[in-house]
Amino acid sequence: MEVKAAKEAKKKGKKGMAEKDEKSLAIFHNMQCNQKARMEASMRRDEETLRLAREILELEKRKEARLARRDAMAELQEETKIMTMDTSIMTPKSLKWHKKRKSDIMAKMNESTSTSDDYVPLFDED
Repeated sequence: MEVKAAKEAKKKGKKGMAEKDEKSLAIFHNMQCNQKARMEASMRRDEETLRLAREILELEKRKEARLARRDAMAELQEETKIMTMDTSIMTPKSLKWHKKRKSDIMAKMNESTSTSDDYVPLFDED
């Protein structure tokens, strides 16, 4: 059957056409392979970008948590300093501020421990 078709194609001068078709198919196949390779490379880049974005997000969360801990520690140190401060040498104005600040700290401590039945004050209450 192929021989007969080849003879007919030869007779009609379509042999050159068949070669062109083969070249076209080869080019088309090559284009498809290249397109597939580009798509795979693009998918790998997208996956890498997504992985890096997730990693950056995780690092940002860690940074925020670290900064929150640092701020909480600084606040605790400031509160401890206020609660243990010697008030004997303070002016009346300073003493008024100190008592207000100390009462605010005590109220805050009472709020944070109000769910606990075994509350023990960390500082002497004046």
